[in-house]
Amino acid sequence: MLPRRHNYQNTMRYLRQRYGMCAKCGNERGANSTKWLCDKCKELKRDYHKTLRLQREQAGLCRECQCPRGENGTKIYCRSCADKVNLQIKQMRSQRVAQGLCRQCKKPLRHRHSVCTPCLADWAEKDRNRNAQQKQVAQTN
Repeated sequence: MLPRRHNYQNTMRYLRQRYGMCAKCGNERGANSTKWLCDKCKELKRDYHKTLRLQREQAGLCRECQCPRGENGTKIYCRSCADKVNLQIKQMRSQRVAQGLCRQCKKPLRHRHSVCTPCLADWAEKDRNRNAQQKQVAQTN
């Protein structure tokens, strides 16, 4: 079924994707490519979005809605978007635990905890490093 809007670019994009070609440039998609793009176009898209994301972050704009982050926002999001993202993360983690998966890395759990042993060890290491840094800062002040 062709796209509803029959202009040349939409039709070509649809046909390329249907026949296993990159929807953007028409080259063959590699083994590591996405469903729509070849490796080169995937890299270009990723680099473009990374640059755009950094520009918005430096300009003080929210990553989701591009509004000013304000004083009560986080490093990346404004307060309302941060609340939405936090809710989504909590729901995702609770779904993983309900399925018997580690809430951090999605590996199957062997015990009744919500985090697997390797992730728990990583958290403990990060806590030790954070505590050591805080002690150094406290000693210098």
